[in-house]
Amino acid sequence: MIIGSDFDGVIADDTNARIAYIKEKYGIIVGPDDIHGTALEKKIGEAAKKEIEIKVNCSERTMQFTPMPGVAEVFRRLIQEGDRIVIITYRTNVGVGWAKVFLEQHGIPYHHIWSAKEFRAEAARETQRLLEGKTIGLKKKGRLAEAVKPAVFVEDSNKHILDMLPLKDEIRLLLFDQPHNRDFHVEGVERVYSWAEVYEKIQELKGALIGV
Repeated sequence: MIIGSDFDGVIADDTNARIAYIKEKYGIIVGPDDIHGTALEKKIGEAAKKEIEIKVNCSERTMQFTPMPGVAEVFRRLIQEGDRIVIITYRTNVGVGWAKVFLEQHGIPYHHIWSAKEFRAEAARETQRLLEGKTIGLKKKGRLAEAVKPAVFVEDSNKHILDMLPLKDEIRLLLFDQPHNRDFHVEGVERVYSWAEVYEKIQELKGALIGV
């Protein structure tokens, strides 16, 4: 079984690094509720929000992040069970490079990591999708997930999980609980609060597939 996961906010906790950078660069103190999405835009503006995505989440500051509790253990257990771990992130390719360093430093095993931001649609693939009657409106992270075909995908971003929502009948979508997504409730998306719970959901799915 292929298990898909986002990186920032799911595998790696960027909270303290973002709070520190915002204080250092803009001289304001923010809490965990204010470091992502529209809440962050209201504090510092859209342009500054995009800058933080590059300066914090796609740089050496990645090494200031901390692993989410239990993620390494769950990945190791899943790999022992024969599953493949695929990370799909919206980082730049430079940011993916830093993510690889982080994963290695913290002993978090995985098979592949790809950037949805750098994803390029190929004409032949798009033509084939049309012939197969597949959804035209899938955004980049959805397109890459469609190509990889994970059975489960773990994401913390409202925007990116909506990109994958047309695939909800093919991929079990799990929203990793974070302050910035607590107002998000959409049919076809299940909220999870820890990697232990993610593991339980995966085992449920495996049991259901065995029973088919």
